[in-house]
Amino acid sequence: MTHRIVRGFFLITLAWAFVCAHQPNAFAIERPEIEQAAELAGTLVQQQPQLLGDDARARVDELNRALRELLDVEKNTRGDQAKRTQRDKAAGLFDELSETLQTAMPVVNIRIENGRPVLENDSPAPLPGDQGALLIHVLEGGVDKRFTTLSMNCSEYPEHRKLQFGVAAKGETWALIGLENVPKELTTFMLEMTQDGGSPLSTLMRVETAPMGRLKLRVLSSGGGEPVPAMIRLTWKTNGRDRKPANAIEIAPQMDRQGQPSGRRMAQLPGGLEGPYWCIPGPFDMEVPPGEWEVVIRRGVEHEVVRDSFTVFSGRSVEKTYTPARWIDMGERGWYSGDEHVHCRMQSEADAANLMAWVRAEDVHLANVVKMGDVYRTWFEQRGWGPDFRVSQNGVTLSPGQECPRTHGELGHTIHMNTLGMVRDVDKYFLYDWVFNEVHQQGGLSGFCHVLFNMFEVHRGMALFVPFGQVDYIEIMQFNQMGTGLYYDFLNLGMPLTAAAGSDVPWGGTVGEVRMYAYLGGGGFTPDAWFEAVRAGRTFVTNGPMLGLRVDGARPGETVTVGADHTLKIEASAAGGANRFLPKTLEIVSQGEVIASVENRGGEDTLSISFDWPANYGCWIAARATGDDGSQAHTTPVYVKRDGFRFWKLADAGALIDKRLASLQEVEDLTKKYRAELENQPTNLAMQLYVAQSPELMKRVEKAREYYANLRQTAAKETELRK
Repeated sequence: MTHRIVRGFFLITLAWAFVCAHQPNAFAIERPEIEQAAELAGTLVQQQPQLLGDDARARVDELNRALRELLDVEKNTRGDQAKRTQRDKAAGLFDELSETLQTAMPVVNIRIENGRPVLENDSPAPLPGDQGALLIHVLEGGVDKRFTTLSMNCSEYPEHRKLQFGVAAKGETWALIGLENVPKELTTFMLEMTQDGGSPLSTLMRVETAPMGRLKLRVLSSGGGEPVPAMIRLTWKTNGRDRKPANAIEIAPQMDRQGQPSGRRMAQLPGGLEGPYWCIPGPFDMEVPPGEWEVVIRRGVEHEVVRDSFTVFSGRSVEKTYTPARWIDMGERGWYSGDEHVHCRMQSEADAANLMAWVRAEDVHLANVVKMGDVYRTWFEQRGWGPDFRVSQNGVTLSPGQECPRTHGELGHTIHMNTLGMVRDVDKYFLYDWVFNEVHQQGGLSGFCHVLFNMFEVHRGMALFVPFGQVDYIEIMQFNQMGTGLYYDFLNLGMPLTAAAGSDVPWGGTVGEVRMYAYLGGGGFTPDAWFEAVRAGRTFVTNGPMLGLRVDGARPGETVTVGADHTLKIEASAAGGANRFLPKTLEIVSQGEVIASVENRGGEDTLSISFDWPANYGCWIAARATGDDGSQAHTTPVYVKRDGFRFWKLADAGALIDKRLASLQEVEDLTKKYRAELENQPTNLAMQLYVAQSPELMKRVEKAREYYANLRQTAAKETELRK
């Protein structure tokens, strides 16, 4: 009986094996093969669209999505029958993909005959220029399908470099080979194809590039018509990919391999302007492949964006001159732009020239070029500090500063401007007030960065040091975003704070993609005047709209002192450029709440508002705006003070004080946590230093707690007075 059962099981197993062997779709397609098919389809559509017609491109794009959806479903598929169903579906998609690829132009067909590869057509495969792709179809009798994708940069490999890929032993293989920097005219490659478990199959493959054309391009200033640096995106429409201009600045060596270390800057901008740009210091002249081209040219937010398309023909030159127009000149109104958070090595004249071209291309007047540090080391070295080591050209200044101390899980990142030397002592690294005091003695300015994101526990450092007037500014705009949560919390406690913005390149996309403006008046730009304007709080931040605000004639950062029953006159504006963006909303904010607003209803390039508002017991008043492209802007407040009262939001004072006390408790609790964890992490220098400096740090915590306790008493007294 047992023998018959075993024999029966054996026969069933044998029969199932026979069925599987004669149903190639059942268990024949594995996950890696689906991934490879999806990669080929996606790469073809995104990087080599010139190989397909419009209909075929759309179909391959659909198949790419279907294959990737199948991968997602396959992760959670259980049971043999369900898996067979999924793999049958994959086989169907493979068939459709192969059928669609056969319509591509050109396809290099290779047949394996008697163990040798035979080219169907030995004429050179045409390439549209020095970039292109080969779509190779290898056939040998069978039903298996394989897809593979590879690339080759011809400038990085020796002569006779082999193009190697695997092919199906029985069936067909599609290989998409992307080619970069292909030599002019005729080039021969060695194709080496390997079948599973077999010897390599080799053949020669020739390609021929279309003759090049030539592009001469220059960008002129809107004022004097002189050549100026600019940010440019140059796209070859044949494959939809951008191309590096011949004289583009390669800033990567000055970025210490941090962030996005490349001269190809992925700008984070509103209104569809995001994406890659190169900085060109002046005119360029370069060979380019023939075809349709598109250029996008930017010169910062005050200029209109230039977009143009043109055709380059083989053997002919095209000369293009562009003059991006200003839609506004903020300098004429006394406002000058700055980026307070630029990381870049600046140790030589060449370093300075590269960075200067980039900052000028983005039309920023002052860049705070920060050396960065943590408890272990520093990055982005500077050759010196103070006025003697500033670099100025054409009304633009590069000024050395620092982002240090920076603690990631403790007190947040600090940033400093206009210093006379690097202020850094690891034995006092968590005593931020020591750094603030040293910077102030040098005549510099100190602030916190990444405040908009409440990043790196910055709320703790702010709770400790903002109450004592040691923080000059905070970063509320970065990476094409604005955040005011922490900002409003401290303003609503009656603590003046200046709004700042910084790109944080190379983590950010490009210099000045967000920026701060400081009001200097009619005296023109100087770096010292700009720093003093920031010290006074006369700023607004933006990545688009240009703001104006007056409260009883006072500008942002200034104080209006009032008596009882005083009525304030509030005037504000938000400007945009008709050919760049339009202001969408303008809002007046007091104590974190909108007290007046206006919307753009008729295509106006400027929104204005004017109204009266009771001063009551004091308040803070700011303007903020949005553009129809998603851009944003916000001013530092005007502070309205009445003798005997703070300009705070008294109704929320208790809850806001509780939040700050909770931040201080986190600082204290961290000491206990680190003491316990040091036994298991004896080489963690941050923990070591935090614990060693905790006695002094706890003195700061107690001082801040006393401040908030007194503030609570003040709130109680004011509540009675206001009754």
